[in-house]
Amino acid sequence: MLTDMIRDHLDNTPTGCRHRATKAVAEGLHIKIMATKRRGCGYRNEEPVKSNL
Repeated sequence: MLTDMIRDHLDNTPTGCRHRATKAVAEGLHIKIMATKRRGCGYRNEEPVKSNL
């Protein structure tokens, strides 16, 4: 249950505190890629889509 979950994640806790890394960069890139894919529906090839990234 809760204690098992805490034991499973206990090894990564110091690493998370030390690096303070977030998923903000990955989320921002994902949002940009998804927006480009939505805008790129009418393109005939991938070059204009790639240039928007």
